Amino acid sequence: MASSPFDFVKELTTNKKPWSKLTETEKKDFGEFMTNRIVSMNLDYVELANDIQRLYLPKEISYRLYSEILPRRMPYSKYIAKSKSSNYSEELIRFIIKEYEISSEDASDYLDILKSTPSGLEALRALLQKYGCDDKTIKLLLK
Repeated sequence: MASSPFDFVKELTTNKKPWSKLTETEKKDFGEFMTNRIVSMNLDYVELANDIQRLYLPKEISYRLYSEILPRRMPYSKYIAKSKSSNYSEELIRFIIKEYEISSEDASDYLDILKSTPSGLEALRALLQKYGCDDKTIKLLLK
């Protein structure tokens, strides 16, 4: 069955294999941290993953909770891996730093998240308009 955290999330949402049917190796390999991280990549489930993570539950309970709560066909969510360098212009990073009062590294992370969804892109466009950017500049900054 599952050999990677992505496989476990797929198993939790597709086959819904009960904890009691997992092998001892699979039970040992199940990682709550990475499962929480992958589930939280879907904006609809961020709060769920956060709540489950804060409870410090045993592996079995975490697995069973996700298995019961997550839909059978969880929508695709792009996994956002941490990049080593920023792919964003300094100007765009400055707007994010100013708006959210965060570090440049955090601003880059915010941009990764905002640019990963249509609603995030729309929020980013609204933010740039708030700071007086015209459509041409916005298009250039979001390239």
